[in-house]
Amino acid sequence: MTEKVSELIGKPLITRGGEHIGYVINVQTDKALRQIKNLECCDEEEEEFCLPLSAASELGKDAIVIRSPTAKPCKNCLPAPFGMTVFSVSGEELGKLCDLALRDGQIVQLLLSGGQAVDSERLVGLTDTAIVDLSDPFVPKAITRSRGTRKAKNTDIAATKPTMQPTADDEEAFVSPAEPLPTDPSDQQATIHPVADSEEVRRRTKRAGSTMLTGKVLPQDLKDARGNILAKTGTVVSPHVIKSAMQHGKLFELTLLCSGTYPQF
Repeated sequence: MTEKVSELIGKPLITRGGEHIGYVINVQTDKALRQIKNLECCDEEEEEFCLPLSAASELGKDAIVIRSPTAKPCKNCLPAPFGMTVFSVSGEELGKLCDLALRDGQIVQLLLSGGQAVDSERLVGLTDTAIVDLSDPFVPKAITRSRGTRKAKNTDIAATKPTMQPTADDEEAFVSPAEPLPTDPSDQQATIHPVADSEEVRRRTKRAGSTMLTGKVLPQDLKDARGNILAKTGTVVSPHVIKSAMQHGKLFELTLLCSGTYPQF
């Protein structure tokens, strides 16, 4: 049976004893984008935590049954790269990654913003963007997912190259702290920060963290099914925002917005 990652987002987590321990807010994959490894979750107090997918005994239609709520998440995993631009090997931009099709925890298709579905085995490169091979016939190839920095070709030269000392302006830029986030759990009003432009939104969204939703900044309004605004552009995502999105069935849309995808729902 094939399902989508978006169908997992917002599902409650229950133990075999019937205890409700939280709900799913995102997923993490292996480095090659072949398997779902971890579930990113929130508990009733909106505290975020991770569980390995192997801890789930059943991915039901209405809930996920957890056999081991204390299981440790898999290491060396990465958040699903929603919003990543996908190119063909010929350099054609195909769209943004907006969902993943699953079968028994295996990623079988990449679902793109333009409506195209690409078999996951056609993924041949994955760093800051994704590269897929749409040629026919196609021979599957192994890929690696890495964000490593480039190394100098001549290590002797690199070792002897003088180190640049930061100026006073540079030091100020390095130590400039992020804007404080609201910490009072009783505060039910979303905090709004003025945002200069889309580039500033992208910068602040990445700065807030690469995995969990809390602390990220909305680049556009999050609306419910009737068009009412749940959280305005520039809102710092708080547990209250996450809970409101879940109650209105907009948790996956919130995940996409925070990852840099701007869908028109």
